[in-house]
Amino acid sequence: MDLPPGWHPSIEDRPSPVARNRLGREFGKHNQPYLRNARWQWLGVFVREPDGDIAAGLAGSTYGDWLFIHDLWVRADLRRRGIGQELLRLAEARARERGCHSAWLDTFSFQARNFIRNSVIASSAVSIIRPTSSEFSSRSG
Repeated sequence: MDLPPGWHPSIEDRPSPVARNRLGREFGKHNQPYLRNARWQWLGVFVREPDGDIAAGLAGSTYGDWLFIHDLWVRADLRRRGIGQELLRLAEARARERGCHSAWLDTFSFQARNFIRNSVIASSAVSIIRPTSSEFSSRSG
């Protein structure tokens, strides 16, 4: 790496919000001339209990006409009731309102494989990551 004198790389396990936001702003400026819709927005869809506690939810963002799903979770006692599918459907509907044409979701192979295959986003970009046998071995079962 050829850096000017005094400059150095730093690895940070907890980069500050200021640092992360700076990268996002600069990334956005660079991409803006190439994207029809370069506006980045958070998106959240939640199932809340009467006291406001979250029992299921989807957190994502929209950018460049894509819906990016960051986290999707349904509490164990509520699974297999169509809640996850409805969270995805509602997120996609809002994303379409924002001009999105596709969705992106990464998942590990042990996470709801059949759910993803049967989901409304199955025709979009879905990346299933298969951990090696040594990874997660203490949690399998």
